[in-house]
Amino acid sequence: MIMDSLTSILAASPIEFINEQIIQLPNDVSTLDIIYKISTICIAAINLFFVCFFFIYKNRKDELSNEKSRKISLLKTIVLDYNMKHLYNFFDQIDEKTKELLVPNLSVDQKIIINESLIEYSKVLRQKFTDCLLAIDSGLYDAIIGLTDNMTDNFSENIFDEGIVLSNRRKFDEIITTSIIKTKTDIIKQLFGYKGDC
Repeated sequence: MIMDSLTSILAASPIEFINEQIIQLPNDVSTLDIIYKISTICIAAINLFFVCFFFIYKNRKDELSNEKSRKISLLKTIVLDYNMKHLYNFFDQIDEKTKELLVPNLSVDQKIIINESLIEYSKVLRQKFTDCLLAIDSGLYDAIIGLTDNMTDNFSENIFDEGIVLSNRRKFDEIITTSIIKTKTDIIKQLFGYKGDC
């Protein structure tokens, strides 16, 4: 009897199965028996739905977790192990080059040379360090590019601003040194705070 019921359930839709069961019922079957059989079928269908739902949900969660782990591993391997030296080198070069702004009465040509050097350092950083981040996460890449571009753009504005005297050590530290330290710290926070999220 049980095997016949299971075969009938699998072969027909639930409504057809219920109709067949009602038609096959002997005259002595009560309404309570019919309700019991219908509720058993409904509970089985709901259980099947939840099993499928949890299976799909767990697989999706595992895939996301694996993707996060892969991205963090890539960041460690590609960037932190092999390319961090380029980041530190960039900030060392920027620090050295900007110190030339402490010389009083720089000509516009001298300022142009300093500014072009700073822009070139940024290009080298992008090629040797930042572009590697595209293989990991475009959001992380955009954040790092934004930080470095913002810093070099501010330098360009301040170098050519006649109202700002960068040969004054206090003004230089306020505008240039603080910006270098803040940008470097923010980039390192971004890299080491990366959790693999998209």
